[in-house]
Amino acid sequence: MFGKSHSVGTKAKMSLANGTSIYVYSLDKSTLINTFPSAFKAGKFFNVTHSTIIKYARKGLIFKKQWLLSMFKF
Repeated sequence: MFGKSHSVGTKAKMSLANGTSIYVYSLDKSTLINTFPSAFKAGKFFNVTHSTIIKYARKGLIFKKQWLLSMFKF
């Protein structure tokens, strides 16, 4: 594949297969606010690094005083 690039569709499939899905919930865990296919995309949306997103999701900490991040659906 030297010199060739992947199509947009192929890149999207690879991202879904390799990414860690991030789920954003309200503080009471009753409402799913948003879903991201990867921590990187969630980080871009919230303007933080992907490692920050993963830290909050793993530890169950409140993110920006209004959301709970999770790697699993409730």
